Amino acid sequence: ALTAYHMLVQKVNLSSAQWILIYGATSGIGSAAIQIAKYYGLNVITTIGSEEKREKAKSLGTDYIINYKKESVGKEVKAITDKIGVDIVFEHPGAATWNETLRSLKRGGQIVTCGATTGPVVRIDLRSLFIKQQSIIGSTMGTLSDIRGILTLIEQGAFKPLVDREFSYLNIREAHHYLEKGDQFGKIIINF
Repeated sequence: ALTAYHMLVQKVNLSSAQWILIYGATSGIGSAAIQIAKYYGLNVITTIGSEEKREKAKSLGTDYIINYKKESVGKEVKAITDKIGVDIVFEHPGAATWNETLRSLKRGGQIVTCGATTGPVVRIDLRSLFIKQQSIIGSTMGTLSDIRGILTLIEQGAFKPLVDREFSYLNIREAHHYLEKGDQFGKIIINF
């Protein structure tokens, strides 16, 4: 929640009615970003990797859901936004999603990124970046002010931390396998 809040509230120029693409609706950071974006009045497009996750993504308040394993994210985003693209892409997977991220972004749009789960090396045509006047913003963690902000959202009932499962540290291998399958809805906690 801290990283998502910092990315959306401190790093990009949020205003209501903007369009945002958030990868990984049921991931910890993706589910946090959706709730924060909805609180600020954004139109949220998100991705899922299986149809079993569609209802969970809907429960967070997302407006449009794209199954990235069955559909082209960039193509679907353009169809949803009348060929304009999104104002913001909340990027955290990295290499595997980078080309679709660029296709989804509108002229003057912003990519805010905090991760490289699928790989740290991406390619970009700089001409497209500067001709379209787009921005790429790196972000990680957050500040004390961000902690206070997210706690305020929790107190108001606008944000609910999602915990999928808890594992004992004795079952850490099982926890890693579960996380690698990508079936979680929210965070995985290891208890020591």
